[in-house]
Amino acid sequence: MSFNFTAPFIASSGILGSNHVIRLAVVGMSLENLSVAIPSQMERYDSIQVLNQAGQTIPAKIAANKTQVNITFDKPVTAGNYVQVLFTGVEMRGGGGDTLFYGVTAERSGIKGQIPVGTARIHIPSRS
Repeated sequence: MSFNFTAPFIASSGILGSNHVIRLAVVGMSLENLSVAIPSQMERYDSIQVLNQAGQTIPAKIAANKTQVNITFDKPVTAGNYVQVLFTGVEMRGGGGDTLFYGVTAERSGIKGQIPVGTARIHIPSRS
């Protein structure tokens, strides 16, 4: 079985220390912006970084509130690249063992309005 992706998709998601990482593959058309829904279990985070596949910062404007992060790229991210959204210094409610769901939508060049990209899933280990 082979897949031929024609729209952006979540390539991976996970934890690096106290950071949460969501990695998107940009396929089909360029991306102009992203929106990421913040899980209710997240107490706080220190910052949000937007990186390319080489770990370099992608210039973007980031606006966030308690429920959502909106990322508008200074220049559209072209197809064939990856975008990593890094939440640094994440603190959670509770003792762990939860699975967090980050809903991701995007606006592609040439198509007005947000399209669903998918749901990034991050499992928080128990602290026992």
